[in-house]
Amino acid sequence: QHWFFEQNFIDAHHWNQSILLEVQSEISWNQLEIAFQTLLAHHDALRIYFQQTQLGWRQFNSDNNLDFQIIKIDLSEQPTLQQKQAIFTTATQLQSSFNLSQPPLVKVAWFNLGRSQNSRLLIIINHLIIDGISWRILLDDIQNLIQTNSQSKTFKLPAKTTSFKQWSESLKDYANSAELQTEFEYWQNISNSEIAKIPVDFSTGNNTMAEAKTISLTMSSEETHALIHQVPTVYQTQINDILLTALAQTFYQWTGQRQLLIELEGHGREELFNTVDLSRTVGWFTTLFPVLLNLGNSDNPDDNIKSIKEQLRQIPNRGIGYGLLRYLSSSSHLIKNKNAEIRFNYLGQVDQIFPSNSLFYPASESTGIARSPRNHRNCLIEIDSIVSREKMRFNWTYSQAIHRSTTIENLAENFLNNLRQLIDNCLSSETGGYTPSDFPQMDFSQDELDDLLTDL
Repeated sequence: QHWFFEQNFIDAHHWNQSILLEVQSEISWNQLEIAFQTLLAHHDALRIYFQQTQLGWRQFNSDNNLDFQIIKIDLSEQPTLQQKQAIFTTATQLQSSFNLSQPPLVKVAWFNLGRSQNSRLLIIINHLIIDGISWRILLDDIQNLIQTNSQSKTFKLPAKTTSFKQWSESLKDYANSAELQTEFEYWQNISNSEIAKIPVDFSTGNNTMAEAKTISLTMSSEETHALIHQVPTVYQTQINDILLTALAQTFYQWTGQRQLLIELEGHGREELFNTVDLSRTVGWFTTLFPVLLNLGNSDNPDDNIKSIKEQLRQIPNRGIGYGLLRYLSSSSHLIKNKNAEIRFNYLGQVDQIFPSNSLFYPASESTGIARSPRNHRNCLIEIDSIVSREKMRFNWTYSQAIHRSTTIENLAENFLNNLRQLIDNCLSSETGGYTPSDFPQMDFSQDELDDLLTDL
């Protein structure tokens, strides 16, 4: 939240996450309305709102008596193309209609498309109170509520886990603890690093959402399966190790720089406290933190993978300390604002959200414009990756006023080629091995470990 309001967006109220679902025919809108009313009463974060005071923006929580209704829109008499346009137009109007001071920051619309088509359900939630994991919790809750209601059963949502309020208070205490201060030098070194800027095609172009364009590339299901299930066993890696190795290689080929500063996005639900359980807590927990990737002097893909893997393992507590030191700590003034020009986020496997017996499926129509065209972007290139329908997709978002489309297309293609080469390399019989972080009890260098494994 500190990060968000620090951006000073022109339209802070228009910065949302949304999803459009195809609804199975046996579900009625009034069943859904009861389900959403139950969710708003159950999940504290869905009742959060914000007010601007003399001391800056402050967060508040409303009581359980919010007036909430699903917006019903009848498009049953319109042709299919007009229905799609109507959904986009209505969705965009709803996306821009939030007021941060008026809860709930949740809007839901039901589109009746006629007897020959399933209805559509649009859910829009301001990003200040939602993240990717929260969506999984909510969609699972909605499905359970509706299924039991349709069977004339009473369904009680699982017990609440740690409240967003308690988590916030725990973070505030932890931000000034002696334990977190041990991370100070690590983050300060990154903040003080001097890294060359990435090349641009137009040096005076605007970097706003109005100029933003996205290029998408998709891997085959076979490549995706190998990346997720086979590659990690070769070097005891996680998926980000391979993705970020390919990213560092790609930018080195473009810029000639072996170091690459990126901003990495994580889920932020770190296990810092024994008394905290966030498994069913809704809210915005995302961490954003700078990562300095270094390919070293080797062009050998084995060495690159091992090196990037070790660098990522050195990040304390998966990066949550950077934001705590910068925004909540008494020593925050000593951590410089290190805005990376590249942001990377692996969002996981969306297929797991919608099992084969799901009451909802992602719809093909647009959810409208989720972020105001007037809002600025605070990075040049944003790369999001997600697995959908057993295929990994990479979305490269950039400003058309700063980079030509051919520049980003070439980068995206080169990235995919590098990733494929890394996958092939990992699956070949001559590769594999361990790195020092695989043996945390020992104090090995990579060379010492390689010599020992050779002897064994």
